[in-house]
Amino acid sequence: MQPLTDFLHFGNIFFNDKTYSPETIRASIDAVAENLTKRFISNSPFVYLFAPNHIKTVYALFGIIKAGRICVLVDPALKHFELEEMMKDSPPGALIRPDRQTDVFDFYKEIEVKHYQLSPTRIKGLDDVAIMLYTAADDGFAKGAMLTHENLSVSAEAIIESISLTHGTVSCAPISYHHLFALQSGVIAPCFVEGDFIITETSSLEKTRNIARLFETRSITHFHAVPFVYYLLGKEQETAPRFSSVKLMICGGNKLSARVANNFKKNTGIDIWEGYGLTETSLAITWHPPAAVVYRDSVGLPLAGCQIRISSEDKSDIPPGQMGEICVRGKTVMKGYFCNDVATQKVIVDGWFHTGDLGKIDTNGYIHLSGLKKRMLNAGGNKIYPAELERFMKRHNNVMNVEVFGEPDELMGDKVKAKVQLRNNSPEFQKIYREWCLENITKYKVPKSFEFLS
Repeated sequence: MQPLTDFLHFGNIFFNDKTYSPETIRASIDAVAENLTKRFISNSPFVYLFAPNHIKTVYALFGIIKAGRICVLVDPALKHFELEEMMKDSPPGALIRPDRQTDVFDFYKEIEVKHYQLSPTRIKGLDDVAIMLYTAADDGFAKGAMLTHENLSVSAEAIIESISLTHGTVSCAPISYHHLFALQSGVIAPCFVEGDFIITETSSLEKTRNIARLFETRSITHFHAVPFVYYLLGKEQETAPRFSSVKLMICGGNKLSARVANNFKKNTGIDIWEGYGLTETSLAITWHPPAAVVYRDSVGLPLAGCQIRISSEDKSDIPPGQMGEICVRGKTVMKGYFCNDVATQKVIVDGWFHTGDLGKIDTNGYIHLSGLKKRMLNAGGNKIYPAELERFMKRHNNVMNVEVFGEPDELMGDKVKAKVQLRNNSPEFQKIYREWCLENITKYKVPKSFEFLS
């Protein structure tokens, strides 16, 4: 097994108006790896990285992997209901919480070493795993998707080939780094080719304006974002001249509507290229190559090295033009779910990963999504599983029943809503319950609206 870090060839990283050279980046990664190696006292291979969009997240990610550990990517805003279940499933040897106010690690402040000791059976066979992300909570419980060094390397190489990343390109992915979309396309792939990249994020309109300015000041060539960012950028004034350096605008996370795409092109003169992927496939599965015809109702063609078939309920092939479950095979498919053979064998059958997404392949080989076999909502690229959310929301002792559902939204994919039955249903207790949800459940999962049933 060749570790992912052997393939890295850094360009410059731009963050908060500062430029970080390849020498600085390599030295900082080595410092993280050395500190972890020196201080580690657990036999657990897991290091939890609470991953903000920050230069120290890049240092920590590659430092963890270089130290021979497994990086478990964690949303910095994760609340304790989710975190306590993750830590029970995969107890970490250390937790890294980067201080966003500085760009140099204070290791004894930002790395918390743990004493957990795991049974040998729980850590057997993990030597080839580089990153783990929790997902697939369609049965109510999140699972750790294990991505190997090979998974991530092959995926990065496919991205590089498909979007022509090279030394001298400048990438920007204003998407949360605890999502594989941002990390793989905006960080890992550029680092394979000495490409420069910009670290930024978007949580407000003002920050979106700052991103618009970056096209001019940093000469962005490859931009990766979710539909809502393109909607906001399309509303900016005088954006077209700023985009003169752009080679590709790439959209993922959730479906891009024709209205947003057409409005963006009208205001800027630039097409948005769309793709499709999942955490369990190390990100990308399909892509609209720039040389191909763009069909707005499609997510494109299979990437190099990725086989796709449409499966019926009995696992047999379905011919072109007919709907079924999208299945994927290739070197980007995950190793499996950590310590969950039953769940792994349910989704990986004879080497084919069953995505839980429904769709078809047309006669030209393009993939069209039509819905979900699994029970899941997509809120701006954030995957929300109603069964898991309902289980968390029912932990309040005033709750009798909860039903979580989604309402389609052109920009965000789904708006999360809930019908709730409380034992004491007064306005005061409704307010208390809403506040309890925000205190105990990660914010993006909390329903945007509550209907309290009498």
